[in-house]
Amino acid sequence: ISALDLDAPRTDKKEPSVPDNDEAVQSNNTFLSPQDVLINVTANHDAPSVNNITLHNLISYSNVSVRVKSCGMEKCTPGIVTPIFTQSDCSPFFEVLYINMTAFEVRLTPRRYTQYQVRYCHKDDVCKTIFAPGSVSIVDLMAGTTYTVDVREGLIDANRQVILGPVARRRVSTGRDVSRRYLPPNDLVLTTQSKNNLTVLISWSFEDSAITKPEVEVTSDSDDNETVHLAGYLFSGTSDHHNFRKTFTPQVNEYRVSGLKPWTLYEIVLQPYYTFDGSLQPIYKVGKAAYAIYHSEATPPTAPASAEVLSVEDKTISMKVGDPLSWNGEPGGYWVRWETLDSLPERRGQAYFGIPETRTLGNQYMKISMDLVPGRHYVLHTS
Repeated sequence: ISALDLDAPRTDKKEPSVPDNDEAVQSNNTFLSPQDVLINVTANHDAPSVNNITLHNLISYSNVSVRVKSCGMEKCTPGIVTPIFTQSDCSPFFEVLYINMTAFEVRLTPRRYTQYQVRYCHKDDVCKTIFAPGSVSIVDLMAGTTYTVDVREGLIDANRQVILGPVARRRVSTGRDVSRRYLPPNDLVLTTQSKNNLTVLISWSFEDSAITKPEVEVTSDSDDNETVHLAGYLFSGTSDHHNFRKTFTPQVNEYRVSGLKPWTLYEIVLQPYYTFDGSLQPIYKVGKAAYAIYHSEATPPTAPASAEVLSVEDKTISMKVGDPLSWNGEPGGYWVRWETLDSLPERRGQAYFGIPETRTLGNQYMKISMDLVPGRHYVLHTS
C-alpha cells in the first residue's frame, strides 16, 4: 500500500512506471518506499478478509491517493489507485444571498471529496440540518426572525460516520415590515376542526371572497393611497409548552397541524401580508389578524409516578399514589386492581378512587385505603 502525495514538488526522483493490467513486475521489496506498507497474507483460513491501515500526519487539503497492489511469488500487480481527501483545519467560507421574508441562500464552493453540513436555528433553539455538496437554499422560514447559520465541512468515513470540521457561523435576519402600517380591516374568517390523534384542521377565508385572488389590489389608508397585492399569510400557534409558525402563499386556505400537546390551550393567529406586486419582498404590509382559541383533546395520562404501601392493619391496606408526570387531561382519580397469589375464590377485584375536590394544588399524591380479605397475599396495580 503506497500513499502518493500528488501535490508534492517534482524532484529528480522518478515514480516507477505502471505496467499494463496484465503485466507483473518483480518485487523483492525493492520498489517499496518509506511510505509503503507491506501486509503479509498467509493461506490460513482464519486470515482476516479486511485489512485496515491508518495513515497519519497527512497535510490538510493535500491531494493524496492510495495505491493497493497484490503481490505474490516475487511479483506484484499494477494495483488500483483511489484518491483520499484530508479535511482542512480552517472553517469554510460561505456567503448568504437573496434574503427575503421566508428564505435565503447559503452560497458555498462545491468540492470533490467533501460535503457541507448547514445547520440553522432561531432563538427558540429550534434547529434544522441539511447536508449538501455546495450551495443550498433555506426556505419556509419565519418573517422578521434572526437565524444562526453554522456551516461545517463533513467527510463520510468507511463506516458511514460523518466527521465534521471547524464551524463557520453567521447571523441572518429575514425580512420584515419596517413601516408596520396596517391595511384596512378586510376581515379573515378563521375556523378550526378537530381531527383524531391530536390534529386540528385550520381553514380561513376573507369575508370578501374576491380578496383571496392573489392579483386583487388592496388600497391602504395612508396619505399616498398606496396600492399593494396579497402576497401570503403569516400563521402562528402559541401555548405554554408548544409553539409553531408557518408562512403560506395566497393560494393556501387551510393547514393541518399535527403533533399537538394533549389538553393544551392554543392561540391561533393568522395575518395576511401584502407587497407592491404580490411577490416575496423584504418589506411588506400586514393586514388585520384573525384569532382563534383551540383546546386540544385529552389523552390517557401517563403511569402514576409512584405507588407505596403505607400500612397493613387487619383487612385494611393504606397506600400512597404519586400523581403522573402528565395527566394529559382533567385529573380524575386512580384505579386500583388486585389479585391474589393463591387459587382460592375471589382472586381479583378493582376499585376507583376519585381525587377529592378539597385536595390542594400543591399535593402531588393521593392516599388510598381499601379493605381486602385478610390472610392472603395480593399483588396491587394502580393506574
